[in-house]
Amino acid sequence: MSPTDSNRDPARPTLPEAAGWRAFVRSRLDRIVRHSRWALFVERLWRAALPVLVVIGAFVGLSWLGLWLVLPVWAGPLGVVAFAGAAFYAGKDLRHLSWPTREEALGRVEQASDLSHRPLTALEDELSIGTDNSESQAIWALHQRRTAAAIAAVRSGAPDPQAYRKDPWALRVLAACLLVIGFSTASGDHAGRLASAFQNPFKTVEPPSRLDAWVTPPLYTNEPPIYLSGESARLREPGAPVSVPEGSVLVVRSQGARELAMTFATVDDDEPQVIEPDVLTENPDEELAHLLPVERRLELETAGVVELLMGDERLHSYVFAVRPDDSPEIRLTDDPEPQLSGALKFSYLVKDDYGVVAAEARVAPLPDPDDGDRVPRPLVDAPQFPLSLPPRAGTAKTAETIRDLTSHPWAGSEVDLILSARDQAGQEGVSPAYRIALPQRRFGKPLARAVVEQRRNLALDAQNQVEIITAFDALMLAPQAFDFKARNYLGMRFAYGQLVAATTDEELRELLPLLWDLALSIEDGDLSAAERKLREAQEALRKALEEGVSEEEIAKLTQQLREALNEYMQALAEQMRQNPQAMQPFDGNQQTLDQQDLSEMLDRIEELARTGSRDAARELLAQMQQMLENLQ
Repeated sequence: MSPTDSNRDPARPTLPEAAGWRAFVRSRLDRIVRHSRWALFVERLWRAALPVLVVIGAFVGLSWLGLWLVLPVWAGPLGVVAFAGAAFYAGKDLRHLSWPTREEALGRVEQASDLSHRPLTALEDELSIGTDNSESQAIWALHQRRTAAAIAAVRSGAPDPQAYRKDPWALRVLAACLLVIGFSTASGDHAGRLASAFQNPFKTVEPPSRLDAWVTPPLYTNEPPIYLSGESARLREPGAPVSVPEGSVLVVRSQGARELAMTFATVDDDEPQVIEPDVLTENPDEELAHLLPVERRLELETAGVVELLMGDERLHSYVFAVRPDDSPEIRLTDDPEPQLSGALKFSYLVKDDYGVVAAEARVAPLPDPDDGDRVPRPLVDAPQFPLSLPPRAGTAKTAETIRDLTSHPWAGSEVDLILSARDQAGQEGVSPAYRIALPQRRFGKPLARAVVEQRRNLALDAQNQVEIITAFDALMLAPQAFDFKARNYLGMRFAYGQLVAATTDEELRELLPLLWDLALSIEDGDLSAAERKLREAQEALRKALEEGVSEEEIAKLTQQLREALNEYMQALAEQMRQNPQAMQPFDGNQQTLDQQDLSEMLDRIEELARTGSRDAARELLAQMQQMLENLQ
C-alpha cells in the first residue's frame, strides 16, 4: 500500500468511482425524462383535443336525435359547415402542439416531486473551472453523488392534463348528455341519422303533381275518415302516431309520379313490406301512363310505419297506432225464466266495442250414463235459435229473448246451453256452458204425455224404435181406459203403422212432427195449431224489424200477426167454453187484457216501424209476446 492510499479520505470518491456514479445517474435520469416527456405530451394533447371532441360530440349527439330530419334539407350542409368551423377554431392548440424539450421534462419532474432549487439541473451541470484539479473533481463528484442519493425516489408521475381548465362552461357535460340520449333515441338508425346531415341540398326530387292520402275506418265503427294530406293534416302534431281502429284501410293516391314507392314496416319486421299499386286503368296509353292516377291500399291490422319514397328520398312518413277490435262478450244475467205457456225467457248481457250484428243460443247434449257403450243416433239436431239484439248499439247492453222450445223433440232433456255473439268483423264470442233442463209442455191428459215421451225417446236415439213400438202396442190395447176419441184412435193407429213400416232414419224423422201433432190434438184440439201460427207470426215480425225490411213488408207481417192473434183468441175462447172447469178463479189484482188492447198494441208497433223507431217497435213487440206467454 502506498502512502497516498493510506492517507485517502474514505468519503471522497476517486475519479473512477465518480465517473461510474455519473453514468448511473445519467442513465436513470434519461429514463425519467423520457417518461416525463410522454406524460407531458399526453397532457398537452388532451388539453388541446378536448374542445374539438366537445364540438364533435355535440354534432354526433344532435344528429342521432334527428335534428337534420326535422330541419329542411339545406340546413344539414350548413350545420356541417358550422360545426366544422367550430372544430377548426377549437383545434387551434392542436396546430401548435410540439414535443416537450428535456428542460421542460426535467421541470415537470421537479414540480411533480416537489423539489426545490432545481436539483436535477445540478446533475446535468459540468465543472466550469478546476477540471484539471483532482480535488475539485472529487468534490464535484461527491456533490453529484449526494444529490443523486437525495433524489433516489424521484418519479415523473402519471399524466394530469387538468383539461377542465380549458372548459370553464362545462360544455363537455352537455356533449356527453347529447351522445347518451341520442344513442338511445336513434335505436338502430345511428348511421342513417348521422348521414342525414350530409344530404345534397341541390339534388332535386320531382314531387308528384298530386298526392292524396287518407284512412277509411270500417263502417261499423261509425268513425269519420282521417285525412293525411291537405289542410286537415296540418292540424295534427307532426310525427305523432295516427290512432285508427283495426281493419282500417289506408289509401294513397298519386298522380304524375309512377316511380313513387310505398313501404310498410312493423317493429318485428326485418325488411319493410313494399305495397304494390292497384291498376285503376287497364291497358293505359304509354304516353299518358305517367299522367294517370295510381292508388295503393293497405289494410292496417297492426301498428307500424308507412313511408312514401321517391328513389332514396323520403317524401312522407306516417306512424299508425292500431286499436285492436276485441271479440264480443255475451253471458246470461239470470237463470232462464219459465213462462206460464212453457216458453223460456233468456236475459243476457252483450258487450262489444262497436256492437254485435248477430247472436244465437246453441244447445249441446249430455252423455246418458244408461247407454253404456252404445253410441246414440239422434234423429234431429240440438235446438239452435237466434237471440234478439239490444235495442241500441253500444258497448254493453242487456236484452231478452222468449223462446218456446216445448215443441222441440229434445224438450225435457238436460243439456248445456251456450250463447254466442258475432260482430261486424266476423269475430265470435262464446259464453260459458250453462246446465239447464229444456222445458216441456205440460200435458194434462196421460195419453198425450205418453205420446210425447215416446217421441222424445225416438228423437234422441233411433235405436229405440223397437221399444217405442212395444209402448204403442201397450197404449192401444185398451182404448176405453184412456178415453179415446175416434179421431185420436185413428191417429194412433196411423202413427203405429208408420212406425212399424219405417226402415230408415229419414222415415223415422218424418214421424216426429206427426207424433207431436197427435199429442196436441189429443190435448187441445184446434188451439195448439192457432198457438203455433201465432208464434211463427211473432218471430217473422221480430226478424223483419231487426233486418230493416221495407214498410210494405212490415205492414204485411203486422196484418198476418193480427189475423193469427184473432184465431188464437177464438180458439182459446172455444177451449174455455168446452172445458170450463179448467178456468182459474178470477183475481181482481191481476191485470186484464182483451183483444182490443192487443189490436191497439199492434197498431202502435206498425206506427213506430213506419216512423223509423224500429228499436221501440221491437221493445213493444217483446212486451206483447211476454204478455201472451203469461196469458191465463
